[in-house]
Amino acid sequence: MIIFQDHLVWFYVENRPCYEDGMNDQIKETIAKKGEGDLDKLLRGRDTWEIQ
Repeated sequence: MIIFQDHLVWFYVENRPCYEDGMNDQIKETIAKKGEGDLDKLLRGRDTWEIQ
């Protein structure tokens, strides 16, 4: 608790993982399940589209 003149201020702290930690954990889990993947195969694959 901090007191500034006539004001009372409370700070609330909650320990939880940040966004980046959760995202990195998700990426690691997916790589463990599906492997590293192949960007060249993805770019040269059959699933393509054309923007007109």
